[in-house]
Amino acid sequence: MKALEASHPRPVNTAPQTRRARWMIKPLILLAALILFPVAVGALYQYVLTARDLYRYTPPGRLVEVNGHRLHLLVTGPAGKGSGPTVVLETGLGGIAWCWSWIQPEVAKFARVVSYDRPGLGWSDPDGAPFTPAHYAVNLHTALAAAGIPGPYLLVGHSMGGLLVRVFNDLYPNEVAGMVLIEPCHPEQSQCNPFVRQATEAHMKGLKIRQILTYIGYERGFGDYFDQNAKGMPRQGLEQARTVLSLYRHVKWTNSEASMWDDLCAYVRNTRGLGDKPLLVVTGDQGLPPGFLDLEADLTRLSSRGGLRLIRGATHLNLIGERENALQVVQAIRDVYQQATVVGRQLPRSPERHPLPALRISVQGHN
Repeated sequence: MKALEASHPRPVNTAPQTRRARWMIKPLILLAALILFPVAVGALYQYVLTARDLYRYTPPGRLVEVNGHRLHLLVTGPAGKGSGPTVVLETGLGGIAWCWSWIQPEVAKFARVVSYDRPGLGWSDPDGAPFTPAHYAVNLHTALAAAGIPGPYLLVGHSMGGLLVRVFNDLYPNEVAGMVLIEPCHPEQSQCNPFVRQATEAHMKGLKIRQILTYIGYERGFGDYFDQNAKGMPRQGLEQARTVLSLYRHVKWTNSEASMWDDLCAYVRNTRGLGDKPLLVVTGDQGLPPGFLDLEADLTRLSSRGGLRLIRGATHLNLIGERENALQVVQAIRDVYQQATVVGRQLPRSPERHPLPALRISVQGHN
């Protein structure tokens, strides 16, 4: 009998183990559901409200065809007004035409002025082209030509826009009559200043997190990123700007712009200077990392007619985001515009570099 049992062992009862495994899996399934369900609801919320808002609002400017995609341009100031250059406004990382809401209407009182959304940002279509610094400049130049807005141009760049306008000047020097840089990025800032490098890296990481939060609808429903960055901006157009800046596509392409940061800095290091064209670097005196003002002063050496203007009490964002500071930026643009008008009549001219000048600094501000 024992031999028979040995040759035919009894089946092992695995039911308790199976039940135990099921009890272990169920909490994991429940946990996954608790995570994925709100994510799915948030993504649906983002999708539905995006569709609604794009139906509700229309671009404040016009859409110009550029190589199969459309760029949003906001053009103000009568064509042919005066005899000076057209003022072209270039925003910082992820910025749109709305960012110039205080400045553009005031500049339009004495000049023709253009702001725009770069590809994939705001109301502009993504173009699918490789992210290269030159591509952005060519895009803008092509859009201006398609819109019937020839040079000469007075280029105004804020933050990263200060790098982009230098690329434009390098490619089209005979169409640039002057430049205003509003607390611009310096192509060496991440290499020579550890404080700036840390701040830049933290900002880039924050953008990646914001892209995820935007995809699941959190940024639109609960985030305060827009409110923090829109302090002081005019009420007109505020809700439309909130909608556009909450688009997942916009945030995604902002990160795509950020991904070319190192390439952009490397490109700008090898660009030409401005020669004797007028240049004014405008910066606030609040919230600057240690050593950053020295970098701003260094940029005045791009021109033999370069100067630095400090605006008291201003920060990187409220230089253009608060009316009182923005009006001082407008005055800076007006000052350079008057000089650039003379330069514009003499274009084209030799793009030779000039000796580095002594630094000139003026201070404006309020108590």
